[in-house]
Amino acid sequence: MSFTPKKIEPGTLGFLKVALNDNKTHVYPIIKNQILTCGREESCDISIQNTNYISKIHFRVWCTQFDVSFDPICYIQDLSLNGTYIVNSKIDELPKINKNQIKILEKGNTILFPHQLKMKKKDVTIKYVAYQHKDKQRSSSYENLKKNDLIQEIGDWKLNESVLGSGSFGVVFGCYQKANGLLACCKIINNVIVPIKKKEKKIVGYCTEFNIDYRKKHANKNPFHLRKIHKEKAILKDLNHPNIVKFYDSKLVLDSEEHTFGDNYIYKYASYLIYQELGAGGDLFSFLINSKTNTLRLIEEEDAIVIIYQIMLALRYLHSKNIAHRDLKLDNIIMATPEPCTRILLTDFGISKKSKHSDMDNSEKGK
Repeated sequence: MSFTPKKIEPGTLGFLKVALNDNKTHVYPIIKNQILTCGREESCDISIQNTNYISKIHFRVWCTQFDVSFDPICYIQDLSLNGTYIVNSKIDELPKINKNQIKILEKGNTILFPHQLKMKKKDVTIKYVAYQHKDKQRSSSYENLKKNDLIQEIGDWKLNESVLGSGSFGVVFGCYQKANGLLACCKIINNVIVPIKKKEKKIVGYCTEFNIDYRKKHANKNPFHLRKIHKEKAILKDLNHPNIVKFYDSKLVLDSEEHTFGDNYIYKYASYLIYQELGAGGDLFSFLINSKTNTLRLIEEEDAIVIIYQIMLALRYLHSKNIAHRDLKLDNIIMATPEPCTRILLTDFGISKKSKHSDMDNSEKGK
């Protein structure tokens, strides 16, 4: 479900259509990285008064967007004592969000309060509507990602089509754990080369002979070996800090097609999935972009100090474990929510390095 109103504020990524007892429909724009609150308090953006079934601030909603070629992601966070329900007309189940939980809203979702289910009341209807830009041009890579065969249930995890970001490695999707509904993100690394011994049918992380042969056949290009990802996974699993993304799980999905190499080896291409903590506030670069001018904006000095302090805490922890991140930039700093003084998380340890000694200052990027 989508629509385009006559007047659009800069940075609008979606809308909440609210029908109250006055039989009028009120449309509230969801501006990029701005939080919309709903409750019975007059200070709420969506104020629903004369009811005791709704909390002072019952829930809040916000949208983030990686860049204009990707659909925005809309989040909802419950702040009440009795929860919030999300329903899609295509399904029968009513997923409940408990206090402080965050979920992703999908196009056409309706937000319900608990008393509406128990008493079958329709005193208020709140529906999320995605905004489709007329001049929006999606990149071909985006369309290919949407058709990715990996958008399905894998083990205890279910991926969705919410693209949180992408890079040279692949793409990051939103996902959740089926057992407990934990919202997370899945980093999918494509075209990973997995050498396999023919006789033992055993996966080997690295093979020097294969590496030399591959470079000869592919214009001196190095293969992207499974061993590189194992290093990133090993580093993430060993980390436990509030300002560093948590590692949850990983999966290796092999292609069915085999490629022969020499007498002793075959190799397959694979996709490697790393499930980790999601920062629902998006990356720091997107947060600092001014929606009207499309340039970096200034923030209050106090807010900047809180952000920098958390980054320094994370780096001090990494260095205490002899780990150098080596790719620290605004894109790799994510936020728990898009607001000042939120929790900051370091992510993307793809080229990080763990040293046996405290010689990280001499480590060069990519080595």
